[in-house]
Amino acid sequence: MVRNILAAILGLIVGWVVFTAIQTIGTLVFPPPVALDTNNLDSIKAYMESLSPAMYGVVLAGYAIGSFAAGLLIGKIAESKGNLIPIIVGGLFTIGWILNLIMLPHPIWVAVLGFFMYIPFTILGKNLTAGSGTVAADAGLSSDVAAAEAGIGGDLEEAGSGLSMDASDVSDSEGGSNS
Repeated sequence: MVRNILAAILGLIVGWVVFTAIQTIGTLVFPPPVALDTNNLDSIKAYMESLSPAMYGVVLAGYAIGSFAAGLLIGKIAESKGNLIPIIVGGLFTIGWILNLIMLPHPIWVAVLGFFMYIPFTILGKNLTAGSGTVAADAGLSSDVAAAEAGIGGDLEEAGSGLSMDASDVSDSEGGSNS
């Protein structure tokens, strides 16, 4: 239980750090034409409206990568191997996204795509970790499936063993001999 809570908290922190780092790098690559005063909401809104579509793409990629990183961390730390913790963490990220949309203007395409970044990528990151219970060493086949496939193969061989007859078997079964 403690490891699950720790995984969720660290997942939130790692996700946020990755979001912030990628957005910071994005502003260096795609500098906005408007200066940003973080103490003035009107300045922040003007800044958001001045962002290029490429920068919004960087922002969305940051959300996907950050959520994925959070999921990877959750998969490595959490005792629970189900998807509940990544859903909770992704859900908290989504709530943050909704609050962001309420406070700041975003293009419609960014607002819509943003909803598909958090929960799916957090689950994907968690499911791709070794030990998450969802990635098997034998390419995804459980031992039950492999055993079932082996049993089917054996049954088919037994069932088909009497179906092949050569000419001597046919003549013997008709009561005559070939000689």
